[in-house]
Amino acid sequence: IDDMTVELDGVTVTGLDPATRFLSLDNVSLSGGKALYPEQRIQFASLNIDRPELVAWLDENGNFSLSSLSPANENSSVSDSPPSGESGWQIGIDDFVLTDGSLSFSDNSINPGAAVDVSGLRVSMSGIDNQGETIIPVELAGNLAQGGSFGLDGNLVLLPALSITGRLTTLNLPLSLGQPYLQQYARIVVNDGVLISDIELSFASDQNLTASGSLQVPGLDIDDTLEQQPLLGWKNLDIDRFEFDLEKSSLQLSQMTFEQTFGRFVIDEARATNLSKLLVERSIDENVSEGEPLAIVIGGIVVKDSAMNFSDLSLPLPFATRIAKLNGRMSTVDTSSETPANIKLEGQVDEFGLARIAGGMDMFDPIRYTDVSVEFRNLLMSSLSPYTVQFAGREIDEGKLNLDLDYDIKEGLLQGGNNIMLSDLVLGKEVDHPDAASLPLGL
Repeated sequence: IDDMTVELDGVTVTGLDPATRFLSLDNVSLSGGKALYPEQRIQFASLNIDRPELVAWLDENGNFSLSSLSPANENSSVSDSPPSGESGWQIGIDDFVLTDGSLSFSDNSINPGAAVDVSGLRVSMSGIDNQGETIIPVELAGNLAQGGSFGLDGNLVLLPALSITGRLTTLNLPLSLGQPYLQQYARIVVNDGVLISDIELSFASDQNLTASGSLQVPGLDIDDTLEQQPLLGWKNLDIDRFEFDLEKSSLQLSQMTFEQTFGRFVIDEARATNLSKLLVERSIDENVSEGEPLAIVIGGIVVKDSAMNFSDLSLPLPFATRIAKLNGRMSTVDTSSETPANIKLEGQVDEFGLARIAGGMDMFDPIRYTDVSVEFRNLLMSSLSPYTVQFAGREIDEGKLNLDLDYDIKEGLLQGGNNIMLSDLVLGKEVDHPDAASLPLGL
């Protein structure tokens, strides 16, 4: 049979549970078909699919909606495929093109749920057949309704098992897509930030996933949801090279460069940090295996032109300041090593003040081990008037402050050794405050 053509218009499919119109197609066109017997071969020149729309989801138990399309037949032990070594019908398509597709996916296994909408999906493949180990060139691209785009250029193998290799690129994918998952672990909200990547990908469903390439994360903005205040942000994060191997459970990163980073770190009156309060306690399912922990190696961290709000409310004189023009670096970070990462940072406070941060920290478990010293030099005492008013009832007109703060955390216990020196102190006008002591400070 020669010159076969098959065309379908306006296809819609409804089903699943709950009943949903989960698939629709404007047009499906098969052309240039040929069927040969007894050669048992069917070959088409092209398959075109226009404007397909697919709706899929995970239910509350994590079950994939489309999995119910093929109910298991428990009474059948006969395979539809021919026995190994016997030839069956060979089916092939020279060129496959999908245009202007869309996908709506929702994850109801978490609360609140997550959703991703893909539009403008384009897929092209060539040399498709049902024979094992056939390498199929594939090009794929699309846009997200939430912003950003992605593309894949590589090779695909469908049988006997799915595998794919190629180059995956993403442009301005919003990090807020991960917010529903992130808030299961931390009380934070991602306001802004995108992902730009260029990745060499290799995936085999029955073997392994590896990925390597470069990453950029510009414009990050994260708030904590407890105090409704900025927590972390930066102008740009650049990672020149990363390598991930799922089978080896390893992730290696080159030097990470942070530009114009902002962070807020607070120690409260009870010596608890604002970071420790953000973690969400989760119940542990004893029936779920955690698997091999991910081994992470970071080849150093560089901080450029950054800023930090630092507060220690546990001191006799509560202290808060902003450090600007913060620059420095951190040594290699390795989860497989108990050696802490060395930290050295220096920044400016006010016009003439200086801040230095130095020491060591377990970056993946700072509560287990931290030994950091923070030095402040030549700070203006006038900026501390909001604190002195509360207990002294007076503002500060003049004065300089030097601080040497040592923070030593071992197995969750914080010990602080603090040296405070005030010089050339001049108190200013009186301010009424109910908590201020009645002292003759004006003498």
